[in-house]
Amino acid sequence: GSLVLYALKDALGEDTVNRVLREFIEEWGNKGAPYPTTRHLIAKFREVAAPEYQSLITDLFEKIVIFDLRAEESFYSELDDGRFEVIINTSASKFEADGAGEETSVIIDSLIDVAVLGEEDEAGVPEVLHLEKLRINKQEQSFTFVVNKLPLSVGIDPFNKMIDRNPDDNTRTLELSEE
Repeated sequence: GSLVLYALKDALGEDTVNRVLREFIEEWGNKGAPYPTTRHLIAKFREVAAPEYQSLITDLFEKIVIFDLRAEESFYSELDDGRFEVIINTSASKFEADGAGEETSVIIDSLIDVAVLGEEDEAGVPEVLHLEKLRINKQEQSFTFVVNKLPLSVGIDPFNKMIDRNPDDNTRTLELSEE
């Protein structure tokens, strides 16, 4: 449940999610029958969500969706102007599970964070050099970014907003390109 609301907040914005929840409580709170169901709340979120987030709402609330997201071997090189070009290679699969846990592979077409990360602070949290929500619609995809600081690692869903089979492989240390 917490991952679902975190992903929804990330997509729609914290203010929007809080407003919808507040309006839902104002409309349905402390009243008698008929009582609201989750369908009423989902409908409220659908009213405010842009078209590109309708499938996310379906995945979060109406299906059991599991991802297998991985950062594959990725590279960086220093450019003549002192900036760094980063090539991120990703692998992504999406599954739907039934109530008994039987999983079926489905076509992936989701907006997912892809990031270039720098040095870690004292708490072990890396500096975000570039973070972008990108359409992941193939099992294997590559992305290229230019950043101003030395990149150390990359990630697909690096902050674990999606329900992932193995979130530990979402980030990967960068290799210096030999080209």
